[in-house]
Amino acid sequence: MIKNKYLNNVKIIDIGTKKKCIAKNDDNKVIFLNEGVPGDNVNIKILKKYKGSAEGKIISYNKHSRDKITPKCNYFGICGGCNFQDISYLKQIKLKEKKVLKVFKDLNVSKESLNKIIPSKKEYFYRNKLEFSFSNNRWISLEEIKSEKKLNKNALGFHKPGKWDKVVDIYNCHLQSKLSDKIKNLVRNYCLDKKLKFFDHREKKGFLRNLTIKTSLDNEVMLLFQFYKRSKEISGLLKYVQNNFPKVKSIVYIINKKHNDSIYDQKIIKFYGRDFINEKIGDLNFKIKAKTFYQTNSLQAKKMYKIISNWTKIKNQEVVLDLYTGIGTIALSISKNSKKIIGVDIVEDSIKIAKENSKNNNIKNVSFIHGDVKNVLDEIIIKYGKPSIIILDPPRNGVEKIIINKLLKILPEKLIYISCNIMTQYRDIKLIKDFYEIRKIQPIDMFPQTHHIENIVLLEKILK
Repeated sequence: MIKNKYLNNVKIIDIGTKKKCIAKNDDNKVIFLNEGVPGDNVNIKILKKYKGSAEGKIISYNKHSRDKITPKCNYFGICGGCNFQDISYLKQIKLKEKKVLKVFKDLNVSKESLNKIIPSKKEYFYRNKLEFSFSNNRWISLEEIKSEKKLNKNALGFHKPGKWDKVVDIYNCHLQSKLSDKIKNLVRNYCLDKKLKFFDHREKKGFLRNLTIKTSLDNEVMLLFQFYKRSKEISGLLKYVQNNFPKVKSIVYIINKKHNDSIYDQKIIKFYGRDFINEKIGDLNFKIKAKTFYQTNSLQAKKMYKIISNWTKIKNQEVVLDLYTGIGTIALSISKNSKKIIGVDIVEDSIKIAKENSKNNNIKNVSFIHGDVKNVLDEIIIKYGKPSIIILDPPRNGVEKIIINKLLKILPEKLIYISCNIMTQYRDIKLIKDFYEIRKIQPIDMFPQTHHIENIVLLEKILK
């Protein structure tokens, strides 16, 4: 295979990581493509050659896949968010289910252990949280450049993939409710009209940094603004938003002078209303605040908690640990299944809210502990005894090896591992395969129109 060589009638056969399409030529060599759908027949140009594989670019289509559809979003292929939008939803979930089985196949997982993926009733407008960035360096299309018109370079939207300092100006997003678009567009127009300074991500200067919109199933809305510095313009902007959207329950802001947009070490300042919104899961009510993590698809989260509850139906005298508990959604959802449940999280604000959620729901058999799991796990075991079940819901980078080693000393009867990154989930489970066997795998489509998958694995201790 030669660089810059053209190949005709190449068929796309599969999708790899982050929607890298996989094709094969007549020599059975793998060619990776940045676009396309399995089943497409294409003509390509080879861009880079590797040992046994190559990277290519689609020049033209000979035949489109029967699973290919027209994307709804005007920004498809530009903002990088919903990269599965050109694939029918039925095919999307089949691809995700196939990927889970492929990743776990060398752990002797039977097809019977892999449950069918749970599809999302909502294919669009399902997210309860979106973050939009302000930038004075808008991504500009080739057509705009060729027009030679005077261009507005300010933007409020999503970062262009591979271009950390450029932002795609988003007017309509199909992931969150239409109200989100209305709020975002009103904010942009106000800021442009008042000539407020959009953030310069290279020079680290400006005024407007970020807008996060959180919503609940009951249509409660929280707005979190990030500003780079204090200014009298803050109250004018926030008051304008408040007056135009009086049903918004919470408007809060922070002054963030750091080089990144992370907010966990920042002070939240309340401007209007409450400093939280409410979310209802079954019979339980949960407070959601600016810093707290909550699953981004509320309807699918309900289904996930029900599955975990079914997997934790145990004798009433047993102890359950919920590591990486967040605001306590899982711990409180399974509270009827055990005598004692302990939730642990490193984010202090999350633990405070978890305790409030426990109190507000009149649940008395769940305790929450603030701390890094690896530092507090031994003390918890000494105080409460060996747990029968440990639930793991770590960040995308998975469970630290030191914690894995501690789990292998404790050896609970069951482990339930929840993850939005099946590669790190697989990596961690492989480390304990000599002690635990996989009983059930349950994929959930928490992120329609994207390549991401939420996956739950039930493991049981091997009796020796």
